[in-house]
Amino acid sequence: MADRDQTAEIAALKAENVRLQKIIDALMEIAERNSGLQHSDFSLFQTAILLEDQINLRTAELQAALRDNERVTHALRASEERFRSLANQSMIGILTVEEGRIGYTNARLDAIFGYATGELVGRPPADLVTPEDRAAVSAAMAQQLQDASAGLNQMAHGLRKDG
Repeated sequence: MADRDQTAEIAALKAENVRLQKIIDALMEIAERNSGLQHSDFSLFQTAILLEDQINLRTAELQAALRDNERVTHALRASEERFRSLANQSMIGILTVEEGRIGYTNARLDAIFGYATGELVGRPPADLVTPEDRAAVSAAMAQQLQDASAGLNQMAHGLRKDG
């Protein structure tokens, strides 16, 4: 009977050992997962800090570029205002052409051709030339666009709004 008790006790101890080993394995797995999360959390923290530093650096660069852009824009506006002031006081008609269209006319040019202020803006310059002279003026303008140093010296008959 002692052998049987001893065998039963050994079997119970082995079963308990297996149960405890399963518990230990489960606890180890949980500990490893938590350790991985802690490492992962630290990596995320490091990455967040690096990204924040990069964002701050880029923000500073963009703010500096914005300040430069504002300074250049202010200087350009001041220059344009000086040009308009001089052009509007001129006794001769002045216009600018931008991408093949009239971009600006001074008051004298508007008066010469009988248009209201701003009415010519956006129209082709050929609208100010008689149909007979348009081809010659267009050719001279095309030549001037190819060689800006050549200047534009083309005589043509103007065409007022009222004909």
